[in-house]
Formats: sequence, C-alpha cells, structure tokens
Amino acid sequence: MTRDNIVFIIINHVDKPIVKCLEVVLYYMDLKIDVAEVKKSKIVKLSGSYKGILDFSDDNLEDCMVDVQYKMADIGKGVYVTGTLQVNVKMVCSRCLTSCEYKDQITLEEVCEYPANEIDVFDNYFVEEDILDLKELLRQKITLLLPLKPLCKIDCKGLCFTCGIDLNEGSCNCKKHDTDPRWAKLTEKFNF
Repeated sequence: MTRDNIVFIIINHVDKPIVKCLEVVLYYMDLKIDVAEVKKSKIVKLSGSYKGILDFSDDNLEDCMVDVQYKMADIGKGVYVTGTLQVNVKMVCSRCLTSCEYKDQITLEEVCEYPANEIDVFDNYFVEEDILDLKELLRQKITLLLPLKPLCKIDCKGLCFTCGIDLNEGSCNCKKHDTDPRWAKLTEKFNF
C-alpha cells in the first residue's frame, strides 16, 4: 500500500493527536468523513489530506487528479471546512478538439450545515448522520472551477470550417469566406 492509497485523518485533541489511517480504493472512494467527534466538542478539530484520482463520470470528469488538504471545526450549525485543493483534469479543447490538461489550485472555505428537520429546497447539505461527504463538496468546487470552453492554448486557431484540418498544425488551401461589408471595419481592426 502506498501513501496515495491512504487518507490520514488527525483528530487534534487537547493533549495529544490521535491518528487514524483509512484504506482507500482510489476509483471507488467515497471520501466520507465521520465528524461525530467534532460535533460533540468545540475543542476538537479534524484535519487530513487526500491525493489521488476521483471519478465524476456523471459530470464527464473521469480521472480527475486531486490533491486536497483540509481542516474541519464545528461552528454550531455545521462544520467549517478550510484548506487547499489542487486539480488536474483532462479535457477536450473547444476549438481544435485535442486533449489538453487543466490545472488549478483553489482555497476551500465552506460551511457544511447539519441537516435541518424540514425539507431543504436547495438540498445543499454535505453532512448527514454525522458523516461529511467530502467527495460531493470537491465535485461541486471542481465543476464550478472548470472553464466553460476549455482551450489547449490561448491562441488556439481551431479547425477549418470547410475541410476540418487543425489550423494549429498547418494551413489549408480552402477559399476564405467573403465577409459581409457591414463587418469590414471590424475585420480590418482585428485581422480576421
């Protein structure tokens, strides 16, 4: 078992830390964390890390490499989660359709509320029965982080509209489309 297959959860008690090691199956890991100790005592804080691959196939995000360090504390109405999240996701360029990687780092700062007695319209609770679903929290953060139109590079030329050749690799001999004379000034200004 390697370090990538283990999640370390450290419960910081008043005098000495207690370390619990949980074995993790990378592709099927739930990342569900028991926060009962945090909920019972205001002194206890929970911290840990996870580095590995998460599968969010429902969101077309397979093999999403994450490295997350987190700390949790009870704030009465829920658990306050802070930390950092590094993401490396394989995506498809929206212009040339080649595979590209998207890397980013964000700061986690989230209040995960305990479920209320009445039905929540927004269904945004991550803590149910003293179990915090960290995977769902990460999924929401990652999907909000990703660009709507990913690019392999900022100056990607895309594909030719006529023959479909990748214009980043070379040019084609297709006839350029005539521009509408009403757009001529913009064409000159931006060199289309």
